[in-house]
Amino acid sequence: MRQFKLNISKDYLFTFITEFTVLIAGIVVYKLAAMYLGDEGFAGYALSRRVLSFLQPVILLGLGVGIPRYVAFSEAGQDKKADTYFISGIIVLIASTIVATGLLLVFRKSLSFVLFGDVKYFILILPMCIMLFGMILHSAVYSYLRGRIKMLIANSIQLINLGIIPLIVFIFNKELIRILIFTGIAWIAISGLFIIVIVAKLHFERNLFRESVRKLLNYGFQRIPGDVGIAAFFLIPAFMTAHIADFTTAGHVAFGVSLLNMVGGAFGPICLILLPQASHFIVKGEMNLLRKTADKILFWTILVTGLGLLIFEIFAESLINLYLGETFHDIILITRLVLLGSFGYTVYISLRSILDAYYIKAVNTKNIFISFVIFCILLIILWLFTDDYIFILLCFVISMLVLGILTLLDTYKIFSQGKLKKGI
Repeated sequence: MRQFKLNISKDYLFTFITEFTVLIAGIVVYKLAAMYLGDEGFAGYALSRRVLSFLQPVILLGLGVGIPRYVAFSEAGQDKKADTYFISGIIVLIASTIVATGLLLVFRKSLSFVLFGDVKYFILILPMCIMLFGMILHSAVYSYLRGRIKMLIANSIQLINLGIIPLIVFIFNKELIRILIFTGIAWIAISGLFIIVIVAKLHFERNLFRESVRKLLNYGFQRIPGDVGIAAFFLIPAFMTAHIADFTTAGHVAFGVSLLNMVGGAFGPICLILLPQASHFIVKGEMNLLRKTADKILFWTILVTGLGLLIFEIFAESLINLYLGETFHDIILITRLVLLGSFGYTVYISLRSILDAYYIKAVNTKNIFISFVIFCILLIILWLFTDDYIFILLCFVISMLVLGILTLLDTYKIFSQGKLKKGI
C-alpha cells in the first residue's frame, strides 16, 4: 500500500506538470491564431475548437470515463478483463465516430448555420470531422492508460497530441482550414500508433465481448447527457452570441469560455488520477483514505482557484492586451465575467471522479442537468428584459457555481453514509 501511495504521488506530480505544459501550449496557440489568422480567422479557430469539444462527448458515449473505471476495477479485483474492456471500447468508439462524422458531412450546411450563424462556414465541418476522429482515438488510448494508472505513457501522448502538435501545425501553416486538417491528421497518426502498439500486447477474450460492451454502455450511456450538458454549457454562450451579435463577437466569447476550460484543465490531473485511485480505495474498502484525499483536494482547489482568480481580475486588462493585443479589447470584460464561474467549475472537475467511481448511476449527470435547467430558466427570464450577450455570460457563471455546490454536497454525502453501497 505504501508503494501504491508513493506511485500515486509521482503520478500526480508528472500529470500536473504535463497538464500545465499543455495549458501553456494552448494559450500560445490562441496567441498564434490571433497573430496569423486575423480577427475572423481567430474567431473561426476558437469556435471550431469549441464545437469540437461539444461533439466529442456525444461520440465518446461516456466511455471516456467508463473505460478507465472498468479497467481500474479489473486491475484491483484481478479478474483479467481489463484488456477486453479496452478493445471492446475501441470497437464501439470507431463505429460511433464513423456514424457521427457521416451525419456531420451530410448535413454540413444546416449545421454550419446552427453552429456558426452563417451557411458560408460549412467549409469548417470537414476539417472538424478529421480532428474529431483523431481526438476520439486519443481519448480511447488515454482512458485505457488512466485505468491502468500508467500515467507516464498517458502523459506522453497527452503532451504530444494536445501540447506539441497544435504548436507545430501553426509553425508550418498560416491558413485556418489547413491548420485544422493537419492537426486532425497528426492526432489520428499519433493516437493510432499508440493503439496499435498497445493492442498488440493485449489478450482479447471474444466470449466476453458482449458482456464488456454491455457493461461499458450501461455505465457510459447514463453519462452521455451529462457530458453533452457540460459541453453545451461551454458552447451555448458563443452559439447564442453568434445569432444575437456577430461571428467575431461569438469567437471572442468562445475564447472566454475556452479560457475557463483551460482553468479547469489545470485541475484535470486530479480527476484523471482520482478515478482509478478512488476505484482502488472503494474495492479495498478504504473509505477513510478516500475521505482524507477528498478533503485535501477540496482545500487546495479552493485556495489555488481563489488566488488565481484574484490575480487575473486585478491584472486582466494588462494580461489580455499583452497576450492578444489592444484590438481584442472587448475580450477583457468577457473573460473577467466568465472566470467568475471558476470556483464552481474547478470544484466539479476536482471531485467528479469520486462520484463516477462510487456510483454506476450518473450522479454527475444529475447535477449537470439541474445546473443546465437553471441556466436555461435564467436565460428565458433575462431574455424578457434584454438581448445583450453579456447577460448570457452572467447566467453561465451562476450555473457553474450551482454545479460546483451540487458536486460538493453529493461527494460528502458518500462519506456520511458510512459504508459502501452494494451493486456498484
